Amino acid sequence: MGFSMRILLALALLLAAVPVVASNVDHYELAPSVMRRNGQPIYPPGAIDPAMANPPGPPPESAIPMPPAPDLPVGTTPMGSPVWSPNGPASPSNSTPGATNAGAWSFPSAAQTQVYPPATAQVYPPATATPAIEKLAQSSWYTRAEYFHWNERIGSVNFVNENGALFTLGYSRQIGIERFRAELFGGDVHYNSYDDTGLKNMASNTGYLGLRGEYEMVLAPAAWEGRFAFLLGLGSRFWIRDLHDGSDNQGYQVVGYQETWWTMYPYLGLETHWRPGSDLDFYSESRVGMTAMTYEFASTTPVVPDPANPFIAERPLWPKVGVFANVEIGLRGPRFFIAGRAEVMSWGESSWGLYSYQPQSLMVTAGGRLGFTF
Repeated sequence: MGFSMRILLALALLLAAVPVVASNVDHYELAPSVMRRNGQPIYPPGAIDPAMANPPGPPPESAIPMPPAPDLPVGTTPMGSPVWSPNGPASPSNSTPGATNAGAWSFPSAAQTQVYPPATAQVYPPATATPAIEKLAQSSWYTRAEYFHWNERIGSVNFVNENGALFTLGYSRQIGIERFRAELFGGDVHYNSYDDTGLKNMASNTGYLGLRGEYEMVLAPAAWEGRFAFLLGLGSRFWIRDLHDGSDNQGYQVVGYQETWWTMYPYLGLETHWRPGSDLDFYSESRVGMTAMTYEFASTTPVVPDPANPFIAERPLWPKVGVFANVEIGLRGPRFFIAGRAEVMSWGESSWGLYSYQPQSLMVTAGGRLGFTF
């Protein structure tokens, strides 16, 4: 083979090897904005290739999650993000983690969104304990036994004295700030009176039977924490005073008669509470008012019979304004209560009627009260 032939053969072999070698050599080309290497874009240092934002394989611990797209509405999250499983990342079809069809994925071409409902807020009670709320309605039945004293005076002289025991059955009910009270009372007491000379006296008995009703408002601002309350009330008392027949100390018979009383008394009061425990309540109630209006009707027979007036005299009287006051101190539990109580009512003398008039009068009671609450 000639020398020239050998040169041609070497050139042919060299030309045949050029494509193979060229495939392993980096080729650079310039584009208007991006430099490419082997057809792939090259970015300056610090730039991120979106195609490499989510490389194959599980994310590293230092990976920074991609922020949502700016155009997504509030409360949405992009769909198509990879779901990782032991078998590798899931496919773009959001296959179940660990499924056999899990494989490589790419960033979705169009972001899909899913709207989640707003989380339901859970309201929890405050950490501080809430105090027990008082009952809005409360009722009580009770009974009361009292020492009773009645006194009538003409000037500075005792004209009538009565002493004995009275018994009361009562019911009270409180609804909010309103309190109602109704009582039935009665008894038979000893009667002792003197004439205008003070020399003759008469001994007998007097029977009492009556009703009492009261309405009051219990005003207790929250700032007082249930320890104090003002009372604003109106009471009414109706009773029959039946003076039995008797005789004086000289043996003369004295005919009894009957009086009917009705009085109205407005009052103000104060109620206090001290609770050493959740089940006990030491309380006190005090009231002060006046017997503002009183009507008395008496049916009497004249002491000295008058042939010209054989009828029984009927005399309506109007005793003048007096004082009303009472106080009660007691202990109340969840169901029962016990208390001590005292009360005073007085009346001024009335104008003169037929044959007589009503002297200054005073009624005092003191005793105990026992009841249960429901």
